[in-house]
Formats: sequence, structure tokens, C-alpha cells
Amino acid sequence: MDIIKDILLIDDKTFALFLLDQDFLSRKIKNKKEIIRKSMECGFSFANKYKSYSIKDLLERFNLKVVEDCGSENFSYYELAFFEKPNQIHLCKNNIKKVEDKIISLGLNINVEDIVLAHEIFHKIEQENKYVYTDNIYIESFKLGPIKKKNKLKSSSEIGAMAFSKEFLSLSFNPVLIDYFLSLAFNKENVFLKKINYYRSKNES
Repeated sequence: MDIIKDILLIDDKTFALFLLDQDFLSRKIKNKKEIIRKSMECGFSFANKYKSYSIKDLLERFNLKVVEDCGSENFSYYELAFFEKPNQIHLCKNNIKKVEDKIISLGLNINVEDIVLAHEIFHKIEQENKYVYTDNIYIESFKLGPIKKKNKLKSSSEIGAMAFSKEFLSLSFNPVLIDYFLSLAFNKENVFLKKINYYRSKNES
């Protein structure tokens, strides 16, 4: 439990840096602090805009259909859900159940499904708002003389979704913590802890 208490105290910027560096464009990013700050602000802003709504209200507001998948063929090993345009949220019920069971075994009370749904709802909000910051960051990935190639950054969207979930649900912890519980369920927590502690030291330096 001491480890859990310690992780609960990790600040949002550390988790955001963790997410940003998972992106294949990470090494090409020159303004990481700015992207993290603006992505988090974007998520917080939309959360406050819809603060009076419930999860159910937002699902109805955006005409979203929740598809509960029990098989693993549609999901990667550690995936809990994904948003499919134009209006479907796919939930990996098996993995969500694993996380819920692990959380209960630790004596904690966390509504995993609401956190996952809030995260995916943010991706729908991005779709509805053409010029939203988190979905419009392009990073130069290749340059040869006058020839340049840019790719869309995906991790900014994940940072925004986590900020949205935290603010919308009034969580006292960063939603990325759910990934830790999932790693616990698969006995892979040491890998997660090693990574997050690295970014914690990096953020504090």
C-alpha cells in the first residue's frame, strides 16, 4: 500500500511527460513543456464546460454507443477501451474487470468504467471540435533539403483526455494510475514503476 500512496502523490505533469514520451514522435518534439501545458489546459477547459453533465448525459449528448467487447481480438494486451469514429466507444470488459478486481483487493474504491468512458468521451469532443488544440499538433518527422514531412502527434490527445477525466470526475489522482492497476493485474507493475519513476526524476530535475 505504501507504493500506492506514493503513486497517488505523483503530479499530473509527470504522468503527462510519461504519455508524451510514449509517442513515436517524442524525440522530434522541441517544446514538450508547452505541449503538456496546453494539452492539459484543453482537457480541463472542456471538463469545466460539461461539469454539470453526468457520464450518461454526455453519452446521450454526443449520441455515443457503448460496445462491450469481452474478447481480446479487438484490443491490445493492456488496452481498456478505444473510440471508433463516428460514435462508438468499445470497452474491453475483461481487462476492466481485472482492474476492478485488483482495486477491490487493495481496499480501494474507484469507478474504473467511468474513468475509461470519460477518457473516450474526450476523443469524441475532439472530433466535434475541428480546431481543438490536442488534435491539431503536427511534428516535423523528416527533412531532406526542401522536402519535409509532418505527422500528427497522438500523445497530446491522451494527455488532454486524462486531464478531462480527472477534472470532470473530480478525481484526487491522475487517471493514468488505472494503467498501474492493469499492470498489477498482469504482474507487470515493475515495468510501469520503473518508467514512471524515471519520468518523475526527469520532471523534478
